[in-house]
Amino acid sequence: QATKYFNLVCLSSCSVSFDSVNSTTDTAIREWTYTMSDDSPMKVYWEALKTTGPTYIQDTITSQFKFKALPTSLCPYSAEKCIPMPGVEFKELYAGYCSFQMSAAVVDAMGSAATAVFESSGLASFQDSSTETFGKWMGD
Repeated sequence: QATKYFNLVCLSSCSVSFDSVNSTTDTAIREWTYTMSDDSPMKVYWEALKTTGPTYIQDTITSQFKFKALPTSLCPYSAEKCIPMPGVEFKELYAGYCSFQMSAAVVDAMGSAATAVFESSGLASFQDSSTETFGKWMGD
């Protein structure tokens, strides 16, 4: 499931995290506002609520669906692909490749055994997608 909900992107280091983005005052931090995809049957309703819905819903959409994204110097992709996930950190596997690691706060809340399961699931998912991509690159 990790590759379903996370975008595989290249970063300058494995130390980039949600906390590093949300605690900075760096003016290069980008902002992205959620929008539904054009092929979603709910998009027309979302847009109606966003523009002509009750004021409290418009305010909620305007304020609660904005996310800080990494600056292009760290993540050279569109902003929606560069939003760190709270509680997820990364550790280097090998040669600059990073894998999931839960933050200390998540480990404290969940316990080390449950966290190890989630981390290994993320690693397995990453390995599966990397192998698949490598096979595609090699003409498989």
